[in-house]
Amino acid sequence: MSLLSAALLGLALAGYALAAVAYGVSLGVRSRAVAWWGRAVLVGAAAVHGVGLLARGLALGYPPLATSVEGLTSYGWIVVVAYLLFEARSQTVAPGAFIAPLALIAVAALLVRQPGALDPGADPVIPILRSIWLPLHVGSILLGYALFTLGFVAAVLYLVQDRHLQRKRPPSAGHRLLPLATAEVMECRFIAVGFSLMTIAMVTGAIWSWQVWGTPWVWEPKQTLALVTWSLFGVSGVRPLRRALRGRRAAWLVVAGFASVLVTYLGAGLLATEGLHRF
Repeated sequence: MSLLSAALLGLALAGYALAAVAYGVSLGVRSRAVAWWGRAVLVGAAAVHGVGLLARGLALGYPPLATSVEGLTSYGWIVVVAYLLFEARSQTVAPGAFIAPLALIAVAALLVRQPGALDPGADPVIPILRSIWLPLHVGSILLGYALFTLGFVAAVLYLVQDRHLQRKRPPSAGHRLLPLATAEVMECRFIAVGFSLMTIAMVTGAIWSWQVWGTPWVWEPKQTLALVTWSLFGVSGVRPLRRALRGRRAAWLVVAGFASVLVTYLGAGLLATEGLHRF
């Protein structure tokens, strides 16, 4: 089963690489065919990726969310699926040039940095993670991070388009970028849903922590950084502040929030070498 997971994730990696190229090319050419092929390849890669995660979950006996590398590759899959649902509804392909490379990195990190993680017996899960709270807590936070990622992409597209319009010399890919109003609406909606999901993750995490450790909150790096991330996106979603921070300011706040996501998810693992929340 581990070999099956490795093969499927390898195919997904190749598919994401091809999709990234196709979406990148589609930004600079007026060809619907290129964008269509990029979407088709991304759908195929996501399907293979999903089956690979399912195969690993069946081999493990629990959802592949217990380790940082499992969480990372699951996050990549969730981001792609969420984006494809959005693209199908909006017919907007510009964000695909950002999403496909992100998924590529998420899968590559598992295959390259820790290939032994593909073996279900290589890193046995600690007992407290064999709980219903694992998919509820980790699943909701990965969904939230995926929506924050899409909001970040929308914010970056907003800033790029705004800069080009200010210069009054749009680039060759300008016609493929999002209108400012569309990018801002996307940004707001993704952040709002992502914030709700992260709130659910923090509540379920507090309940789980209370059951396991006897306290709902432990002031360790991962929890503290998660609280900072939650606060940043909370500020960006408060309506009065949102009106005051419209446009570039709001977009930069989202960029800062996404940087906090990266520090929380990736950096906290380096800091939390000891303590209760070190997995």
